[in-house]
Amino acid sequence: MRALVDLLYGVGTATRRFRKANPDEPVLAARACKATRSDAPRAAERGAHWIGARRGTLLVTAQRLSIAGWVLPFDIVREARVLRFRQLGSDGALLVLGLDDGSEVQIGFQDPEPVLDALPFDVSPYDGSLGMSPFSRLLRVGLLVAIGVYVYQRYFA
Repeated sequence: MRALVDLLYGVGTATRRFRKANPDEPVLAARACKATRSDAPRAAERGAHWIGARRGTLLVTAQRLSIAGWVLPFDIVREARVLRFRQLGSDGALLVLGLDDGSEVQIGFQDPEPVLDALPFDVSPYDGSLGMSPFSRLLRVGLLVAIGVYVYQRYFA
């Protein structure tokens, strides 16, 4: 699953471009990701804020994280926590970074071990589980209703 997602997000191309532009900064890990940034800490949950999430390649180097155009030098990260989960038969992680200015970045990606091993700072476990916002619940119920209506009309009407 991860290989397909990496292909769809263009991880190989983004990594080659970065290496060409920054030949003295080796890429330690690269993954397809979704990321959100907020002015204050937010709960780790599925919800509407992920609709507008930045999607692209997460690159880890010795000096920084690069996330689809965002650059986060390691020296501005004051706290790092990770929430691990399984989704669609694949291991995933939500990396939550608290920054010096009080803002927070949440990065979701699959196959987390290479990324987490490449980070030069300690990453503590996230206390809690991946929640579901009311918006996300409503969206899932709406999808189930739509599928039910389609099946009823197609096979029973």
